[in-house]
Amino acid sequence: MVPRQGGGSDVGGVLVTFADDLRQLARDVRGIPGDMGIRPHRVYIQTSTFAGTYTGDGNRSTTETELTEGRGNPPKVRWLKADEITVGSLPAGSVKIGPITAQHPGSPVTAALLQARDAQEGDLRHVRIVGPMHPTGALYRLVSANLDRAIHYTLTASPVEPLV
Repeated sequence: MVPRQGGGSDVGGVLVTFADDLRQLARDVRGIPGDMGIRPHRVYIQTSTFAGTYTGDGNRSTTETELTEGRGNPPKVRWLKADEITVGSLPAGSVKIGPITAQHPGSPVTAALLQARDAQEGDLRHVRIVGPMHPTGALYRLVSANLDRAIHYTLTASPVEPLV
C-alpha cells in the first residue's frame, strides 16, 4: 500500500480511505466468532429469474451470493424474541442478520446486492439460511435492510413458510 495524502492508500489502483480501512478491520474482527465455531448459520442472498412471461413461468435460474465476514465466516444470525416480533408485526421465526460489514473494496457484500438494484420485474429474492436450525436450508423474505450505518448493515427477514 502506498500512503496517500488525506489518510487513504492505493491498493491495486483503487483509493482506499481511512473509513475503508476501518470497515476491513471490522470485517476481520466480525470473523473471529466464526473462527471459534459460534456462527454456525450460513446466509445467502438468492435471486431467481424465470424464462416465461410471468413469475414462475418457464425455466427457473437461481443464483446465490453468500454473506460473509472475515476469512469467509458467516455473519451473526439471531432469532427475534417474542417482544421484538410483536413490536415489529413480524411472523414467528423472524431473524436479524448482522452486523454485516458495510461495502468496501474487496467486500462481497454491497448495498446494491442487498437492495436488489439489479432485480428485474418478476424476479424472486430470498434470504436462504443453512445451519443447525435449518440443516437443509430455509427461505426467508427480506423484510428490511438497514443500510444507513457507515461501518455495518443489518437485515431483518421473516420465514417464507411457517417454521415447524
